[in-house]
Amino acid sequence: MQGTRRVAALVMGAFLGTLLGAATAQEQHKEKFAEAQKQNKETLRHYSWKSRTELKLKGESKNVKLEQVRYDVDGKLQKTTIGAPPQEQPEQQSSRRGAARSRPDERKDHREEEE
Repeated sequence: MQGTRRVAALVMGAFLGTLLGAATAQEQHKEKFAEAQKQNKETLRHYSWKSRTELKLKGESKNVKLEQVRYDVDGKLQKTTIGAPPQEQPEQQSSRRGAARSRPDERKDHREEEE
């Protein structure tokens, strides 16, 4: 019976040692991960990138914005508009004056064809 207890105690000791070793390894992974996150965060502060934001309504592009993004001294995101594609101009309906102006050119071309 004492032999069984010794074996059980040894097995339990080995099991607990394995658990403690696994917990320690897990804590080391967590620490490494946290350190890598800190390094990545610091490295990111030295970069800048372009961001394009497009608003679409019913499949039609309504607003497009292009910005340069970087972190400022205080660690806040700084966005600077660097340009936007030209907005589409709605088609203007021709007025009578516009139509009258184009007619002499059309007549002139027509006369040249007749000659």
